[in-house]
Order: sequence, then structure tokens, then C-alpha cells
Amino acid sequence: MQRLKHRFSTFYKDVAVYPEVANFRRYLEELSWIVYNDGLDVEKKRKEVNELIADVKGIPRGAQDVFTVTDWHPIDLQKENPFLIGKVESFKESVRQYCNDLYLGHKVAQLPEQSKVFGKRFQAFKNLFQDGLFGPTQEREGILRQVPAHADTCAWSNIPRQDLSTDFFVNHIESMSEWAKNRTPEWVKNRVPERWKKASDDAETAVSPSVALDTLATVVQILTCFYVPLYTALTLFILSLFQSTQVRFAFLALFSTIYAMMLALAEASLRRQELFTSVSQYVGVLGVFIGASSTNSTTH
Repeated sequence: MQRLKHRFSTFYKDVAVYPEVANFRRYLEELSWIVYNDGLDVEKKRKEVNELIADVKGIPRGAQDVFTVTDWHPIDLQKENPFLIGKVESFKESVRQYCNDLYLGHKVAQLPEQSKVFGKRFQAFKNLFQDGLFGPTQEREGILRQVPAHADTCAWSNIPRQDLSTDFFVNHIESMSEWAKNRTPEWVKNRVPERWKKASDDAETAVSPSVALDTLATVVQILTCFYVPLYTALTLFILSLFQSTQVRFAFLALFSTIYAMMLALAEASLRRQELFTSVSQYVGVLGVFIGASSTNSTTH
């Protein structure tokens, strides 16, 4: 049996499961050219129809008070000027085409860019890129293979933007996975089931590993549950080491600044009002601690 020269079914099946993998050209340069040409056609036909209406009404072409196509209604065309029906319908079709192409360009421009993690996965398919060309379309691979994605490319969908720490794990999952793989002891590798090894070594289906976003978000959430209480406890412990109120307030300013930066990194969408409220509460709690500690020291 003759072997197929190109096999892209594995890629298409993967796109069916992960729509974020596929990277497409937007062709916004060509779309904008089409929309402007549509506008040129609309202007040309509007001028033609308006001049015909002026001739029917006996008004000189280009006069200030000339009738325009919007002054006419279907009943007028049918009763007085049936020959204008074709011209007006052609003009209306041009307006519809312009609006359709304009809206299409807007929707295409709003499609998300491909994320780095899926851009790397897109590059990992065997035989998808050969001799500098993208196999399915035979176009040059330059734009489609860029990571981060080229501005004129898009994906059907993308993973939602997370906080900076989660985004870091998402964008570096490939390198972290490779790092862990290279440092895994041999006795651990030998315990991996053979069917898993076969799947990872299959030349036709080998692609970059991916981890579900929900799993990464959960891991980061668990880490947050650890370092937030530890940071607060560490702050209180360090403040308790000093008897001087001035020194305590100096450390309070330092720790509050670090706390604000941690909030900004942990939640990129946090509004300034919410950030101010959270930091104020943190400072208030530590301020009460300092005040109570100073009172006790004075009493004793």
C-alpha cells in the first residue's frame, strides 16, 4: 500500500479536543482593503442614484436641496419611476455588503491571540511544518510559527487570563515539565507503565504535554493557602522582636508595601479601590498588634 505523503488528521483531531491549538491568519490587511472597496462602491452607486433622482425631479445635479435616495420610498419608485428600482436595489445590496464585511472584520479582529503554551504545542506536530512551509496550506511558516503569536494571527479560543503567578506556570509548563523529566531518577522512570512510554514515543502522535488550566489554578491556589498565613505570621513574629515602636512602624511600612505588591501579582484584575481596602485592613490589624504590644510593655 502506498504511504500518504502528508498526514494531518492527528493535528485536526487534536484541534477538535483543544481548539486553542489551531493558529489561523486574520488577513486584516486584505479585509480592510475589501471594506474600503465596499465603501467606494457604496459611494459610487449613491451618487449615481441621487443624480438619477435629481433628473426625475428636474433639479440640477449638485444642487443643495436635491432629493436623495433616502427621500424615496418603495411606493414612489413603483408609481413614478419604475426604472429606478434596479438601481436602488443595487445600491441597497452594496450597503448590506459593506456592513457585512465591516462586521466580519470586527469579529475577526476580536478573536484571541494564541497563547504561548498552545503556540509551542502547535509547533510540536511532526510533519506539520516542512521545508519552511505550513503543510495544510503550503504558505510560508514564518507568521504562523511565531511565539508569541504574530498580531495578524488568531485562535478560535484561548485560555482565560489568570493572575501573574498562574500565567507563569501556564506559560512555562513545557520547560518545567522538561526540567522535571531530565532530573527524574532512573528507578522512577523504570516504573512508568510501558503503554505510557509507547504513547510518548510514538512519532506520529507525539506532541508537547499539556496540563489542564483548572489543575494549575488549583495548585497555585493551594500554594497561596500556605504562603499567605505564613507571611502574616512571619510579620507578627518579626514585629514582636522589637520593643521600639518606631522600629515596629518602620517594619510595618516595609511589610505593607510587600503585601500590596503580592496582591498586585496574585490578582492582576484587582481594582485600585479593592487594593487600597485590602492593604488598609492589613495595616489596621498590624497597627492594633503594635498598639496592644506597646501598651503591655508600658504597663509592665
